[in-house]
Amino acid sequence: MPDTMVRVSSTDQFDDLLRQKPRLVADFTSNYCKPCGFMTPKYTQLARQYENVMFVVVDVDKNRALAERYDVTGMPAFLMFRRAKKVDECFGLDEKALEGRVKKLAS
Repeated sequence: MPDTMVRVSSTDQFDDLLRQKPRLVADFTSNYCKPCGFMTPKYTQLARQYENVMFVVVDVDKNRALAERYDVTGMPAFLMFRRAKKVDECFGLDEKALEGRVKKLAS
């Protein structure tokens, strides 16, 4: 896992990361979500490529409160934050859309 990628273990940890990092992408996922696994290599590649963006992984089974807070009802779901405010989102298996949104966030 790249240095710019963190597994979120609690709502407090997520909130701290949002306050500390001006740009953050959250991958809302689950071990039971097969499509999520298909996106993992691309997400990892983007985390290595965009070092000025913090990439986090939120397991919705362990962090239901975060999934509810951001109305994550389907996965894979990628939410983009700038200065602790959600500014964009990307759902599903569209690697090009995800890369485009991360590139926009990183600029």
